[in-house]
Amino acid sequence: MAHRISSEHVDSKTKQHTLSEHIDQYQLDLLMETAQPVHKARLMSLNLPLTGAWLNAPPNSDLGFKLSSRHFSVGLCRRLGLPIYSQIGPCPCCGKEENDIFCHHAVLCQKGPDHILRHNVIQDTLFSVCQNAALSPRLEEPHLVGPNKTRPGDVVIPNWSMGRTAAIDVTVIHPVQTNTIQMALKSGTEPIEQAEESKITKNGQICAENVLDFIPIGMSTFGSYGPSALHT
Repeated sequence: MAHRISSEHVDSKTKQHTLSEHIDQYQLDLLMETAQPVHKARLMSLNLPLTGAWLNAPPNSDLGFKLSSRHFSVGLCRRLGLPIYSQIGPCPCCGKEENDIFCHHAVLCQKGPDHILRHNVIQDTLFSVCQNAALSPRLEEPHLVGPNKTRPGDVVIPNWSMGRTAAIDVTVIHPVQTNTIQMALKSGTEPIEQAEESKITKNGQICAENVLDFIPIGMSTFGSYGPSALHT
């Protein structure tokens, strides 16, 4: 049942922002009641801190914050649940699945360049931020855990805490994909939490054995962050 705005929410002392919050919550409740599962999962993911931070960033090219009109339009369409393509068509990368009008398959397609590019852009941005903070980061350092071929650190920071080196591993999840949409329908944070926990299960023990602090940085394609990412 949608949240109703009644007289108990409004009196002569009610501030405008308080009333706006009630109106926004009422509209969100209505959307959640009528939305299809994929859009409900999108709304659950977007109703988290920082997902709209990019809208408030100054369009400064020197800081890497300036988006082209095309990129900005696509970002808004994905946020608002509006079609990006005019019709369904075959995926030009994998040729197997249909490219839905909301671009969900395009975000996930393993044959396309986007999922690798997205990860690497986040990794390189994190590396640049650490460089600017004079943390002496190292990028994708090989043999971090001995001869093991596992590379648990996209970004490695020496002397992170108590003289220990930190191995930071970036993971990006698309909450509305088949294997996470049920989690996203329950909680917008659950898919990202699971992604971070999966990274810990994979790399946590071997990092601990090599006296490394393992830090997963989980993000969703809608701009939300996992608890480890927020804590770091």
